[in-house]
Amino acid sequence: MANPTVIKLQDGNVMPQLGLGVWQASNEEVITAIQKALEVGLSLD
Repeated sequence: MANPTVIKLQDGNVMPQLGLGVWQASNEEVITAIQKALEVGLSLD
């Protein structure tokens, strides 16, 4: 992810703005996508 857009939080921290692109996906597809993202190392910290 090169030069992601960041959002400044109220506490002064920043976090990258990203989307998983699941707005038309079924619940099952969203669950699978999130599980796979976590398996390959996506961090939600």
